[in-house]
Amino acid sequence: MASDLIISKKNEVYAKVKCEKHFAMELSEYFTFFVPGYQFVPAFRNRIWDGKIRLFNLTTQQIYLGMIPYVKEFAEEREYTIELDETEDEFSEYLAKKFIESLNIHSNGKPIEVREHQLAAFIHAMQSRRALLLSPTASGKSLIIYSTMRWHLEHGRKCIIVVPTTSLVEQLYSDFEDYSTANKWNVSRRVQKLYSGFPKEFTSDVLITTWQSIVKQPATWFEQFDVIFGDEAHTFKAKSLTTIMEKLTTCRYRIGTTGTLDNKKVHKLVLEGVFGTVHKVISTKQLMDTGRVA
Repeated sequence: MASDLIISKKNEVYAKVKCEKHFAMELSEYFTFFVPGYQFVPAFRNRIWDGKIRLFNLTTQQIYLGMIPYVKEFAEEREYTIELDETEDEFSEYLAKKFIESLNIHSNGKPIEVREHQLAAFIHAMQSRRALLLSPTASGKSLIIYSTMRWHLEHGRKCIIVVPTTSLVEQLYSDFEDYSTANKWNVSRRVQKLYSGFPKEFTSDVLITTWQSIVKQPATWFEQFDVIFGDEAHTFKAKSLTTIMEKLTTCRYRIGTTGTLDNKKVHKLVLEGVFGTVHKVISTKQLMDTGRVA
């Protein structure tokens, strides 16, 4: 007997849900939301647009790949049967610890002790391939990005790190230089910066850029990347974020990091849709309890 919903992966952006029309209509309704502030948008006022965003496309029967856990939730609530092929990459804690030890990470000339929550976030990112890491200020997000990036580079994958401001491009680049002082990893040769004034040709292994600098690049330009990191993902302009992420049809590894998520469900779902489901790394209270922040 065929399942009510058959989910297959179309590419690294979308999943396709094969189902009868009445199931598709239900799915469409379930994943339809009013956009915050819709009543002030001229298109709504002029009655061109109804103010809603639809995360499930009825015509193509496609939904963001990161929405699959919510499709499963939808099916379970209604006791619908579902067919889905899910696999995770094997990545043990032992392997993670050995790899991070091999990086010999330093800061200000002194060895860094990788915290338990940073190790756990690194393992989760590697196992799930797609994740939205919720990790507050002072939790060491740049070290998590650095460790994950270095692993992917060891396996011949090209990385792009997208941030909201030019100052964050410089800060992240500086952090990488700091971490690499003892292991002699050549940041200037392996990492490239892109924003106003920098060449647009990508010739290194890692590109750190602002989303404003790449949003107008053609889809073919994005094909050169295997891994994307979106730092401070919650600050990205929603339309620009989806424009970029929808062009990355061959990019299998997607890691978003953010210190906060607003209470607007639709924004959270879009972020999870293009990156992956939220994984809470550590809370500010936990950092305070351990004396790492005031």
